[in-house]
Amino acid sequence: NADSRQEAIETSGDSKNSITKVFGSVVIHQIANNNPILYRSYCEIKTKGKILAVENGETFLNIYPTMSKFGFNEFVYLGGMSNTATRNFLKDKEVVFFLDYDIEAIRIYDSFQCKSKQFFKHPDIEQAFNNKKIINEALYRKQLRNMPSTHHELEWLLKLIKDNNAVLEQEIFNDTY
Repeated sequence: NADSRQEAIETSGDSKNSITKVFGSVVIHQIANNNPILYRSYCEIKTKGKILAVENGETFLNIYPTMSKFGFNEFVYLGGMSNTATRNFLKDKEVVFFLDYDIEAIRIYDSFQCKSKQFFKHPDIEQAFNNKKIINEALYRKQLRNMPSTHHELEWLLKLIKDNNAVLEQEIFNDTY
């Protein structure tokens, strides 16, 4: 009954009740606060620097006010594991991944090959994991069997997940958090 994914997270801890599927062989790219553009061929996209790859569609549509504060100006929509066109587009790019803070996000992150990549660590991530209203214990239990014991880049995320027996969705970091 929530009006947004963020509201669904705040009231139930789960935003996965409604799933929207985005069609396949395209790249959805946005520069600054301009409208996103749908590209059939990723070769047409002119990039200017580091790209923020966003997992969630609603977050992507509202990304600029939130992430411009961290110096991001160029965005691409992933839609989870993403499609081949988006994967090929990102291969020779410097990419920061803005994913959920969960076990599946580690799998998504590891599945991409890029010129360089990093996982966006929000400066308030520890504080968010301490907020019992927004952590998701049910999703944690569902994903637990796929949790790696270690990860050379994402130990900080594994520690937060293990210490709290919970995960977080990226939508909690809107422009007011």
